Amino acid sequence: MAKNRIKQHVCPNCGYEFDETDNFCPNCGQENHTHKLPVRHFVMEYLESAFHFDTKMFVTLRDLLIYPGRITVNYNQNKRARYVPPMRLYIFISFIFFFLLAVLPGNVHDDARSSKIEQKIGKEPPSQMGVTSNMDDDDSDDVVNRNFCLRNNPVAQVLFDSICKTPNPNNELIDKYFVASKTTINWYNHNFKRNLLKIRTGHATVEEWVHKVQKTVSTLMFFMMPLFALFLWLLFWRRKLYYTEHLVFSIHIHCIVFLVLILYALVSILFSVSLWWPFVVTFIYGWLCARNVYGIGWLKTTGKILMAGFFYAVSLLIMLVIGIVISLF
Repeated sequence: MAKNRIKQHVCPNCGYEFDETDNFCPNCGQENHTHKLPVRHFVMEYLESAFHFDTKMFVTLRDLLIYPGRITVNYNQNKRARYVPPMRLYIFISFIFFFLLAVLPGNVHDDARSSKIEQKIGKEPPSQMGVTSNMDDDDSDDVVNRNFCLRNNPVAQVLFDSICKTPNPNNELIDKYFVASKTTINWYNHNFKRNLLKIRTGHATVEEWVHKVQKTVSTLMFFMMPLFALFLWLLFWRRKLYYTEHLVFSIHIHCIVFLVLILYALVSILFSVSLWWPFVVTFIYGWLCARNVYGIGWLKTTGKILMAGFFYAVSLLIMLVIGIVISLF
């Protein structure tokens, strides 16, 4: 959609006199468009941009979902005007996925756990929260008593009671407990021990840690796209395609993965759905995409896609381990 310009007669940057057809200054490159505009112009320009974006998004999602590989082939053939750029599409879809992951129901256990922690901290005396406590039947309390407290160490027990009693224990108090309980601490596991103690005393939850892991993994997933494109470039090197063309394919496949996971998350709210379905749908779609993009036989396509999927799964596992390490340490 063409941009509505309010043109000037003279370039305010270099003084060049514009012709009526000049959209940019041929002397300095300054846009021939004044920014002293009425509010009505901003409103109309915004509506035009919004509807234009929505139209491109509709066409992009239609071709992406219904015609596997078409959007990649067209984009690599420079037929791009009708589509949302790949990176913008990926950011948009991944944002929706991680937003739904954060807001979808399933946190009933979190609320019950939070209320239990508040009761434990606010109502029960320190003696009932220490080494010999038996507050409830939660197995995590037994783990705390067994792993973090020494029954014959009164100093460690007092410090542990103090940690349980304090709503937000600082690192200094936790470190004192580690010293008293003779917990082995070194430079690489210090934060890990602190976070684990906070989880087991109820000051942090496993769900909070999972949220941190998800946030870290969402960042690391961004680096999986160029890595997957590298695998495709190595496996389909006979096709004589540029690396960037494989990268476009990789971005579109990741968009499909997130769309499938979004659908799975929404459907699983109402029905019990096997976790294998997203993998099966993604593999079939990826196979169809590869067939249409690279134009090779079904047997070679199957073998190369399986190899690419294997390398990707190993890399993803490594990324998940890195995400967990970063979140805890």
